[in-house]
Amino acid sequence: MIRIKQATCEADKERLWEYHWPRVAASEVALIEVERHLGFELDPGYRNFLAVADGWPSFFQGVNLFGTPELLGGPAMLAANEILDAAEPYLEVQCGIGRPSAFPIAASARDKDVFFMQLQGSALQPPLVWWAGEEVDRFASFSDFFASMVEYNKLELKALSR
Repeated sequence: MIRIKQATCEADKERLWEYHWPRVAASEVALIEVERHLGFELDPGYRNFLAVADGWPSFFQGVNLFGTPELLGGPAMLAANEILDAAEPYLEVQCGIGRPSAFPIAASARDKDVFFMQLQGSALQPPLVWWAGEEVDRFASFSDFFASMVEYNKLELKALSR
C-alpha cells in the first residue's frame, strides 16, 4: 500500500489529495486503554492493524483510517457519528445494521464516506461497510477491506496516470 500511495502522490500533478504515511504503531497499553474507554473489544484484524499503524490519514483519497486518537473520541469520530446519525433511517433497511450497532473506523474528512463495523455484544465485528449515502461496498473482514482498499488505490493511481 505504501508503494501505491507513493506512486499515486507522484502521479497526482494537480494535488487533488493529501498524502501521508501511516502513523507509528499503537502500543498494547494504548490499545487496552481504547478498549476500556469504548467498553468493547476491537475486531482482531483491525486491532492487529493498529498494532502496526495507529491509523492512516488519507488512506484512500480523503478517507482517514482511524487510530487510537479518533477512537478515543477525536473530532473525526464525532463527524463520522454525525453522518451515521443522519443516515439512521436508511442503515438498517439498506445494510441490515441498526444505527446503535454501527461503529465507524474510517471516514472522509471532506465528504460523506464512512466505513463502519458492527458492534455485537462486547466486540466489534465484521462485516465492514462502506457507506456514502448508500452502501458502496461490504467486506467480510478487516483484511478483506484492506486488500480491497489497495485495489481501490490502484484504480486511483491508474486514473491519475492517464
